[in-house]
Amino acid sequence: MDQQQPLYDVYFTGKLVDDISPEQAQQAVAQLFKTQPAKIAHLFNGQTHILKRGLAKDAALKYKAVLRKAGLSILFKMSSDAATAPPPVTATTAAVAEPQTTAAVAEQGALTIAPVGSDVLAAHERRVVVTANIDTSNIKLSSPFLDNIEQTSATGPAPPDTSHISVAEVGANILSEPRPEAVPLPLDIDDITLAPAGAILEELHPDLPELNPDISGISLAPAGADLLTEKKPSAPPAPDTSHLSLKP
Repeated sequence: MDQQQPLYDVYFTGKLVDDISPEQAQQAVAQLFKTQPAKIAHLFNGQTHILKRGLAKDAALKYKAVLRKAGLSILFKMSSDAATAPPPVTATTAAVAEPQTTAAVAEQGALTIAPVGSDVLAAHERRVVVTANIDTSNIKLSSPFLDNIEQTSATGPAPPDTSHISVAEVGANILSEPRPEAVPLPLDIDDITLAPAGAILEELHPDLPELNPDISGISLAPAGADLLTEKKPSAPPAPDTSHLSLKP
């Protein structure tokens, strides 16, 4: 490996993608790395865990693609020491081993990546793809770059017959009968006049004498006085029901 090539550390953010439940993600990762879900359960506690240190860019992108497909949210960070060889993979750091070290890592109980092209799903877990048999013999494709293309245009409905319709000349009276003359209203407005422009309409009212009514014979009753001269009639007595009885 080129010592000048930058190295990256791969982290699991603790979050899942694509609405995958923690149980589904644990099962997918366990099948991917051929281990038991209980051995990787500590990775799904919602915290960030480092999965691999000191990877080249291509290898880091490979880990991201594989783990994201299993439902894990992955991020990269530049390795602190790019010139240092990657540290040994252990089960404590939960580092994902490279394919060429699968046997060595499997003895330590860590995660491994299956070789390229391996079947990570069991036979009953594989989706059966049914090939659709669609008849496309009557379908033809055309191109504007080809010559002698048959030009087909859709025929629309026949236009309406407008031979009986004509347009009148400009200014012509289009009404067949003249308008009836307005009937004058029988209103007598001889006594109605208009005030001059700017006149104050309040001064046009006739001068009326001030009212001076005689209120010497009016007095106010004391507070709480009974204004009714006659007493209110008392309620009638209750009817005699002593001769009434109820049958059992």
